Amino acid sequence: TCIDEGPSGPWGETALSGSTDRTFGSLFTGIGAADYGLEQAGWSCRWQTEPDPFRRAVLDAHWPGLQRFWDVKDRTAAAPGPHVDLVYGELPDTNPAWWDEIFALVETLKTPLWLLEASPIRFGAAEQAELRGRFSALGYHAAARSVGFAGRMRGHVGPQEIVCTLKRQRLFLVAGPPFVMGFTELRPDDGRRSQALAPLFQDRPVLEEVEALLGLPMGWSCLCASSPCRCEGRPLAVDEATVVHLLAWIGRWLRDSFTP
Repeated sequence: TCIDEGPSGPWGETALSGSTDRTFGSLFTGIGAADYGLEQAGWSCRWQTEPDPFRRAVLDAHWPGLQRFWDVKDRTAAAPGPHVDLVYGELPDTNPAWWDEIFALVETLKTPLWLLEASPIRFGAAEQAELRGRFSALGYHAAARSVGFAGRMRGHVGPQEIVCTLKRQRLFLVAGPPFVMGFTELRPDDGRRSQALAPLFQDRPVLEEVEALLGLPMGWSCLCASSPCRCEGRPLAVDEATVVHLLAWIGRWLRDSFTP
């Protein structure tokens, strides 16, 4: 658990003053699992960034016509673009070049809220402190915590009942007005409890059922409508998807914290 307090921040008049429409933009969007989770919490997506052709096709299937950028630099170059209240992004690694691009966007957009997700293995105490320090230098308060998730699915291989388990540990950093300091004290709800799903698979878990474990509708990332699915690039895209329940849990807290 890490907390940094910043001075007065860049939210000011752009903070959600009386508005009930919560909007967000998405960095490193992938197949949109995080975006789907935030929308379950009442947020509306306004733009996404994703360079991979297959993943962009999945995004276009679920968010047709949405403004989509290739990467962070592309989004920065298009600034200001659509105003949003929150920017979410899953940090790919600890490469300082990525950080420089992201914080150039932070400084350009002056978005009231930022929610970053990363691997707690790659982002240790030193990396977290640097991230919080860079947000603080731009006038944000910042808090970080690691959150665990376990999902279980029961099925059968022949006569034997087996359990498929998904376990993930994720690091989340929230930056924004002073209320974000309460993130470290946020009580868990169903977003963190084990998700017990009905029996689905008969032989072995397939990609549709892995999507269900993550919280996505089964078939979310299939574009070919064939059985079995022949979509190239799909296995990696599903494997790298974030957990919908966690983003919905955090998204609800962020949404409710802005209620006048």
